[in-house]
This record gives sequence, structure tokens and C-alpha cells, in this order.
Amino acid sequence: DNVFFQNCLAKLGSSDAHTDPKKNGQAMCEIFGAYGWAEGSKTMKYLSDHMLVRGINYFVPHAFSPKENDPDCPPNFFDSGENPQYKYFHRIMSYQNRMCSLLTGGTHKPVCAIVYDAEQSWATRTRTPMQEIAQVLAEHQLDYDILPYERLAQMDADCCIAGERYPLVILPASAYVSEEHRQLLFSLPAQVIAAGAPAVAGIPTMALDKLPAYMTSCRDVSLTDAEPSVRYYHYLRGNIHLYVFAGENITRTIRTKATLGDFDGGVYYEYDAFENTLTKKDSADGQIELILPPYKTVVIVTGDTEGLEQHISAEPWEAVRTEEFTPVYKISLAREKELPHFTPYAETAELKNITAPDEKPDFSGNILYESSLTARAGQRIRLHLGYVGEIARLTVNGADAGVQMLPPYSFDLTPHLKDGENRLEILVSNTAVFAQPDRFSSYLLIEPSGILGPVTLEFGE
Repeated sequence: DNVFFQNCLAKLGSSDAHTDPKKNGQAMCEIFGAYGWAEGSKTMKYLSDHMLVRGINYFVPHAFSPKENDPDCPPNFFDSGENPQYKYFHRIMSYQNRMCSLLTGGTHKPVCAIVYDAEQSWATRTRTPMQEIAQVLAEHQLDYDILPYERLAQMDADCCIAGERYPLVILPASAYVSEEHRQLLFSLPAQVIAAGAPAVAGIPTMALDKLPAYMTSCRDVSLTDAEPSVRYYHYLRGNIHLYVFAGENITRTIRTKATLGDFDGGVYYEYDAFENTLTKKDSADGQIELILPPYKTVVIVTGDTEGLEQHISAEPWEAVRTEEFTPVYKISLAREKELPHFTPYAETAELKNITAPDEKPDFSGNILYESSLTARAGQRIRLHLGYVGEIARLTVNGADAGVQMLPPYSFDLTPHLKDGENRLEILVSNTAVFAQPDRFSSYLLIEPSGILGPVTLEFGE
């Protein structure tokens, strides 16, 4: 049931952690195991964000195995030194640590609670499953926790449970609601409605498609455009508001503006925890600009932001023109244990899938692209690699210019350029699935390998 897994599974864990004082707001997920060797950095980032934006804040990655070619639920990260992506795995772990540190020790701010529907699901088939309600809320940026009756019974007069406030409780509509639970719902200080069908006697009931409009007054986040793949998570640490926004569309960049319930304009900050960069921004009308490329998550910071300015990263420069970059590449290959020794493969301006059936379909390792660029010292140039399978590391004139594990695979060449010819070396590491096909990987899209482009250069003033 993909609707359940997408909208309820992680929420069940985080909801329990939010409302059980013994858990202190901590919800753990063992993550990454059993996706197969086709699971690379992009999938790991996506899975991390899926859990983080749904309130999971403690991770145990699966797994480090001492066995060679261990068939138990790959990927096995080190894999006896054979995994081409392991040398970059620390970046995923550092990202998780930063985000989990931010989202621990504070309070989640939902807009409602959905009643956990186990009893109704056992008693009748004439009902609306909770996951259908959760999907409607999530796709309209209405955050929720999922709570069982015994937890709802702990609600105080301010509609709070363990510090989390639920002014609205939504019951999945059902032909059966026990008298005990019906009386509990009637006694709650929060507003109680039922959503879906059939109608529930004594409780206002509405169709699912009416929910978003009905909940306008309790909204915390509003987008100027309908973006069903945007998820958010509002977390309060003292007087600092953290709004986590994740774009779960992996095929296009989402561009929209958001209005936040606890922000009416002025200075705010945007934190990219993956790159560990902080940008200061300003809003005159209270709207926040959101740009979410595939696999991107940002944290909008508002409230008591005093002292954050000292951590601002260098402001990116604006491009004034773009042109295609089509050099002749000298391409070499090396499996992970063969590094740093490469075997020549081709010299060509044509970019293609290195693991295509008529190329090297069983190659897992590192693909080195060598080329050059004529420029001048200090010239503002960004290199965009386009589609990459899957992790790219760039050196310019022998200097490390960074690693990109996610789209748009962009590198600022400016600090490393000299007058005249500049040597570019791009090392691309694919996944281990081509050398180690496994049954779990049959459920994932297996990415092509290498740089597929289009490769472009952006120039600043």
C-alpha cells in the first residue's frame, strides 16, 4: 500500500515520539538496507529526507559487513573495499547528523491529529482508511500526527499532549466507532471532525476533497502554487522556528513561494544542511521564495535569529550567459581497488552511458574524464555536468574543486582558474550493481554510468 508507506509509516513513529514523554521526541529508523546495490547517493539522500521531513530524527544505517560479497540486504557500505561510492558515504552521514541535531530537543508544530484507525479497520470494511486522509493533508502542506485513542485521552484543556498542540482531530470516517471511543471524541477540547465516508453520527463529516479548504484557518504553510510533492516540517527550538521543506519530485525543479504562520516579513535565513551553507535573505511581504531542485531540502530559519549572521556563507554570483561545453574527453576506467591506476577507455567528445549493453555493462568503479578549458585567472565560471551517474568529483589544475552527489552537479571553477589553459579532471563513481547484480535492485531504477550531459558553462560578470 504505497499511500500508507508514503504518508503514514514514518509518521506513526514520529507521532508516538512526539507524544510519549519517555521517548523525548526521538524516533529512530534503520535505513538504507535491502534496496540493493543499485541504491546510490541520490536514493540515500531521498530516503533520508523522506524520514526527516516526517519527523524521524535518529538513524542507524544498514550495514557494515565483514563478509566479502555479503548477500544479506545490500548495499553493504564498505564491501571489502569494492564499493565505488563508499569514499563519499561520510557526506550522507554528516548530513543526517546536522539535520538530526537541528530537529532534536525542541517541539514539533502540527496543525492537526489523525485518529489511528486500527479499531475501525478490524471492525468494518465500510470506512475511509487513515492513509487517504493523510495523503490529502500532505499534498496540501497540512502537517499532522497520527494518534491512537489512548494517547488522545491524555489531551489537556489547551489541546496539548506532551507539549504538542492539536486544535483539530480528524477521525477516518467509518461505519463502526465504538461507544467508548465516540464518548472520548465528544469529550475532547479540540474540534473533532470525520473525513471521508460513510457519515459518522454525531460528528461533522466531510468529503476528503473539502478538507484543505475547511482547514484554511489553521494552516501553518501556504504555497502560491499547487505543489503536491512539497513536504514540510515545522520545528520550534526555543524562539527559533525551523521550517524544513523537501521537494519530493525527482524530475523537475520546484519554484514557488511560501507564507509561514510564524513569519510576517523581514530577515530570515536559508540553511542547506547537505552543503552546510547558510544564506541571509529578506522578505518585504512575508513570502519565502522556495527553489527545490530534485533531491533538495532546505531549512528556513525565522524567529530569534540573533548571532546567525556570523555563519553566513559566501553569496553565490549571478550568471549572465551560458554556453555549451563540448571538449574532447580522455576517458579512463578503474575499479575501486585498482585506484589510482586507470586503464584508457576512449578519447571522444561524445558523452554516453559507460555501462550500456554495447559498452562496459559489468563495470562498477570510477570513470575519469580529462579535458581542458581556456580561461583567465579570477574569471567567474560555473561548470554544470547535466545528468551524471552518479557521484562526480572535480579537480582544476590539480586542486580539489569539490564533490557533487546530487543534481544539478554544478562546480564553481572561479577560485582555481589561471590564465590560459586549465586542466579539468572529473572522477565519476557509479554504483556496485553492475558488478554485483542482486535481487533487491530489481525494484529500483538502475541509473546509467558516467557523464551524460549536457555539459554547460555559466559566466558571471
